[in-house]
Amino acid sequence: MAATATASDPVPGEPASAQAAGVALLVAAQDDVAPSLERVPVPASLAVALGLCATVTVVFGLYPAPLIDFAHSATLLF
Repeated sequence: MAATATASDPVPGEPASAQAAGVALLVAAQDDVAPSLERVPVPASLAVALGLCATVTVVFGLYPAPLIDFAHSATLLF
């Protein structure tokens, strides 16, 4: 079996202090980012498209017979 590398495995040619500094830098960078509670504006056309797709998915999820019949008919054409 091949061994997989983890974050604690040393990188050849790189000192351990450089790895620790890199990890500390990543942690510090993540702490600086605060979650935003602002609403993202969604265009009306996108909202309509998403609503239509969700509606079609729910309808064909509950009643798939028309979609299955259409797919069966389409296979007879070829």
